[in-house]
Amino acid sequence: MSVKVIATAADRRLLDESRGTRAMTWIMAIMLFLTVLAAALGLGTLGAAALLDRQLAGRLTVQI
Repeated sequence: MSVKVIATAADRRLLDESRGTRAMTWIMAIMLFLTVLAAALGLGTLGAAALLDRQLAGRLTVQI
């Protein structure tokens, strides 16, 4: 029984036929995580801006 030590070009590729779905699953999971993270940061920024606007509206006056 012999053991194959040297990997072929197909074995070294990231998205070859045997491992393509597994790699794509990880790529999609990472992209989904980044999308959810960006959405959460956007909603947090929107809430903070609205709160700051409400606080400043009560304190600022305009002198004509």
